[in-house]
Order: sequence, then structure tokens, then C-alpha cells
Amino acid sequence: MLLVDLTTGKTLANEVKLAGTIWQMFLGLMFKGGFPADRALLFKLPRPGKYSVHTFFVAVPIDLIYLDSGFTVVELRAHLKPWRIYRPKSIANYIIELPVGSIARAGAEIGHKVALKEDTDA
Repeated sequence: MLLVDLTTGKTLANEVKLAGTIWQMFLGLMFKGGFPADRALLFKLPRPGKYSVHTFFVAVPIDLIYLDSGFTVVELRAHLKPWRIYRPKSIANYIIELPVGSIARAGAEIGHKVALKEDTDA
């Protein structure tokens, strides 16, 4: 699955992994050696809320995109360094963790719509 910013038409990630279980959400990117440039981790949250993200045991900086139920960007956090905690101001239904620089490359902004799309080249 591709993750695309529909407003800019640019691809945020060529491969998206869903973190849908409590264990997958807990682990996230912890203890991974790195984060490939074309990947993303999508968290489907149990209920709308302000969910903090930490980068304890995450080896590299990451970008975060917070989405509402309609996959509209409600908050962005670029370049969250390892061993930090980010506390969002917005209520979200989904969080996307991306390699650092992904937000800037795609030109993602608050209010943009994003979508998961089938990769037709696969």
C-alpha cells in the first residue's frame, strides 16, 4: 500500500505497515536498526484522543503525522529525535510514523488529505 498526500499528489511512503494490536503499537519502531526511506508505520488508535509518542529505544529521528477519522492531517511533528516525547495538541484517530524528512519532501501540511492506495506497480 502507498501512502499519498492527495493535496500535493506526492507519495509519503511506498510501503505502509499497520500497527493495529496493543503489542504492535507498544513496540512501534523500538529496537529496530533503522527506518527505510520509503516505509511508514500506521497506528489505528483505539479511540480519538491526544496520544503522545516517545522515541525511547528508537535509533533514528522520525516524522509524525496525526490524522482525524477522515484521514485529514490535524497535526505534524517533523524531526522528532531519539529519546524524546511528543505531546500533541490535537485529537487524532491515526498516527503515522515516517522517516525523517518525509513531511518536507511531500509538502504535507495541516488540512491536507492523505490516503492509502494500492501499489499498481507491485
